[in-house]
Amino acid sequence: MNSPRDLGFSQFPKWRDGQWAAVQAAIDSDTRFTGLVLPTGSGKTLIALSWAALLGGRTVYVTSTKGLQEQVVHDHEDSGIQDIRGRASYLCDALGPRGALSDFAERLDSRQSDLAVCAPRRGDGAGCDQGPCYAGVKCDLRADGCGYFDALRAAQSATFVITNYAYWLRSGQYGEGLGPVDNLILDEAHAAPDELANALEFTITAADRELFCEVSTPGEGDPLADWADWASGLIRRTRQQAVGRPRTAQEAHRVLRVKSALLKLESLVRAALAGPDGWIIDSVETRSGRGTRFSPIIVAPSLETLAQGVKNVLLLSATLSDKTAALLGIPRKEWTKVEGPSTFPIERRPVIYIPTIRVDHRATPADLALWVGRIDQIIGQRLDRKGIVHTVSYARH
Repeated sequence: MNSPRDLGFSQFPKWRDGQWAAVQAAIDSDTRFTGLVLPTGSGKTLIALSWAALLGGRTVYVTSTKGLQEQVVHDHEDSGIQDIRGRASYLCDALGPRGALSDFAERLDSRQSDLAVCAPRRGDGAGCDQGPCYAGVKCDLRADGCGYFDALRAAQSATFVITNYAYWLRSGQYGEGLGPVDNLILDEAHAAPDELANALEFTITAADRELFCEVSTPGEGDPLADWADWASGLIRRTRQQAVGRPRTAQEAHRVLRVKSALLKLESLVRAALAGPDGWIIDSVETRSGRGTRFSPIIVAPSLETLAQGVKNVLLLSATLSDKTAALLGIPRKEWTKVEGPSTFPIERRPVIYIPTIRVDHRATPADLALWVGRIDQIIGQRLDRKGIVHTVSYARH
């Protein structure tokens, strides 16, 4: 290929150094899972999409954050890539002031449940995740005119689809799915084990127990198999509670609570079947009281929750290792790792670690001031050269 334009990526007139070689190396892999380890700035997204274009068929590109998702859409909008994300990202027009289901759009007492169904979304209306249609209420917009379902149908028919780990994993487990997929691209794949663990984790809350009408449950010290037996006995009864078409917001609210609780019961049974010894069971505080949390410590038995039967899976990262593949449960005979060389001379890329703070949601204003001061200190000593400050995504710099 003379340039990316030959593959339909018109916004890229030529290959960067090493890009076409990386595409060829990935194509030459004869295993189901291929790890592509490339340095920052090498253009991994274009390499991955070119790999998929050469293989043919439908491709889903999965990112670790919505910020990166937006960045890929912006950079590759000319290639016809279709964006899809969780229902909460779309406004429910049916619940709007002029919507057919506006009478359902009332705020319920948040103390009733962990689910804030029909509550306003960030001050600009209710999201599609709060739509009464999920409780069985008939909504004509679902067939045409719903922001979420219109985007879903477009994604199900698109050649290239981009989404995030949370949506990909949840839609495969519980949702509508994206249809047959031939190629799967996992960006920031070094984080894939954690993303999978987060998707598998769930909590049985006090509000859930009220729905089950159960006086007693297994204890935190009991094995997962006992919890699975308890869940199996409740699944049929819980399904019966979700039958019928709600007529009020309160009824819709209860049906959605029941459906949420049912998913947790089914997750308990699946967890016991997949690997009963790889879970931590502990007590946590929830909005409705004490709950029991189930967290996987081994995600390997759930590899297909991530891969979903896709025949060609490409894992992208600058720091991907064979250990990551082992944690995911990828068989060695189905794994190939391809490492691309850095275009920067070794003598010009030393790694210097300066402990400062951990930047996350727990950081205090004093922590952030220290962090900014450290950045100023580094920049202040290098005013004669250019530099890059890496963030979650370029769009958030």
